[in-house]
Amino acid sequence: MALLASALMNCTTHLGLRSHIGPNGDNLSWRLPSKEKSKRRCDLSLRSQAERMSSELGQEHLMPSERMSSELGHEHLMPWEIPRRHWFHHGFVFGAATAVYQIEGAWNEHGKGPSTWDHFCHNHPEMIAGWSNGDVAVNSYHLYEEDVKMLKEMGMDAYRFSISWSRILPKGTLEGGINYKGINYYKNLINKLTENGIEPYVTIFHWDTPQALEDKYGGFLNPRIIKDYTDFAKVCFDHFGDKVKHWFTFNEPHIFCSFAYGTGEHAPGRCSPNRNCAIPCGDSLNEPYLVGHNILLAHAEVADLYKTYYKVHSPRQTQPPLPATLDDRYWITGSVLLLYTIH
Repeated sequence: MALLASALMNCTTHLGLRSHIGPNGDNLSWRLPSKEKSKRRCDLSLRSQAERMSSELGQEHLMPSERMSSELGHEHLMPWEIPRRHWFHHGFVFGAATAVYQIEGAWNEHGKGPSTWDHFCHNHPEMIAGWSNGDVAVNSYHLYEEDVKMLKEMGMDAYRFSISWSRILPKGTLEGGINYKGINYYKNLINKLTENGIEPYVTIFHWDTPQALEDKYGGFLNPRIIKDYTDFAKVCFDHFGDKVKHWFTFNEPHIFCSFAYGTGEHAPGRCSPNRNCAIPCGDSLNEPYLVGHNILLAHAEVADLYKTYYKVHSPRQTQPPLPATLDDRYWITGSVLLLYTIH
């Protein structure tokens, strides 16, 4: 796994060392290699970035921390030059991070509904490098205990993962019913993490909109998504809030808006008619901003819900950090301006 922090390396690198693999390899990568950019294909290559780089460098014998140094282009570092934990200040959090579609698999098991990524990879495989998909991925849904064991062995303090909206709400809405088998899966994962002294950091949405909502009203293109997303977040707070104190509303919304609705390289794959994508009937100049607007409004709703939730359920406890979008300065500025306007 060899991650110093969740943002340091590809978020699935830490699972690339596992021998239990999907039909096409052992890991997912959201990279778009330079040689594929002209084809506008998303690279879901299941070969582990960590193992590939290590193999190319002839470094298979190295320990994880040493291998990581090689992966980062420092194969000539001496042993005493490799970063050590005690070099970092007290309180620095060492962790690893993943995303649902990259690792879970079990795409249609135990009541889970399809997500936009399931639909995208199944119906437009030509848009994916290698025609791969996340149906199995690294099978974390069935092998999460092994994942936690690896995290523990590496001395990780935290694990950031996302929750599948369509595994919790198969039809995307609260009215469509809660899938309690999905609830139990995440409860078991969270319990296993806390039992091993690993703090769970949860991303509520990591680009996998329920396909039911995409079909029903266009997903994040429609402001109706705000209520359904808020309902989903509340279900997460209700069932996991007793042990999860660190929440993130959206993972990299700028990337989601740009690649899913601008270039069409990511699910649902929309773009303008003059571009090469799965659904060339969109508007690359306007839809990313429309989606971004709805995301900011949804973030504001859930932030308020979160504050209210903890005032009601934990009035005597210190309120944990508010959920936040994980992205660049443009989105941080946009969030501040929006919240200032609302309040």
